[in-house]
Amino acid sequence: MSWEEFKRMTGNEYTSILDYIAVQEILRLHANGLSYKKIAVTVELDEDYILDTIISFLNAIPFKEDLDFNPLFIYENSNDYDEFRAKCKISPITNESDISNSWDSCRVYLMLARAVEEYYDEN
Repeated sequence: MSWEEFKRMTGNEYTSILDYIAVQEILRLHANGLSYKKIAVTVELDEDYILDTIISFLNAIPFKEDLDFNPLFIYENSNDYDEFRAKCKISPITNESDISNSWDSCRVYLMLARAVEEYYDEN
């Protein structure tokens, strides 16, 4: 997927690839199921910045607490949403909202990562 295709798919026509590269670590940590508070501590940035970044770049709801599973690992090892959902349900406290949010976050994060990778390959 090209960078232009990625921008069209996410609906964010005015963001440069450098903006995404700058926040890629934050988005990866979210896709791995970390809470916005843990991400803020990890990357040493303000919680409000982390919240805004996750919402605006992934169009996702930031997790208030760390998840009991790693959504990105499960996403990369699932064939479809039903399989992803079933694997996430291993944790008895997992709710449907977190599962759906995780699926969407991982999907967008991996599209972003591939677009950035292709950008570097082309330049």
